[in-house]
Amino acid sequence: MGAKDLKEAHFFQGPHELKVDLLIKRYGQDLEGFKASAHFLEGRPVDLADAAYQLFPFPRVPLYYLFWQGDDEFEPRISVLFDRSIEEVFSADVIWGLVNRVSTALLQGPT
Repeated sequence: MGAKDLKEAHFFQGPHELKVDLLIKRYGQDLEGFKASAHFLEGRPVDLADAAYQLFPFPRVPLYYLFWQGDDEFEPRISVLFDRSIEEVFSADVIWGLVNRVSTALLQGPT
């Protein structure tokens, strides 16, 4: 489920929108770079989108990053999905901060 499906979906608007723009800017035309970065973070590939990974920033708290590569008709897109159990563990502001931290780690990639 996406941020709009969470109980506190209203939180993820305006300044608290999930920040994926920098990921799109960095990996929009670099599918292999996205895969390498997700693999570096020990992400597990999942069969969704053009590339998708299940990442575990905490045990039993998966985040799913789905990447669709752009083409002549569509811009590249990245979505972040959650397991419903995340709402039992974290409040909306912590989920937002967690996604920002994982996204930053994906941007940093393997060094």
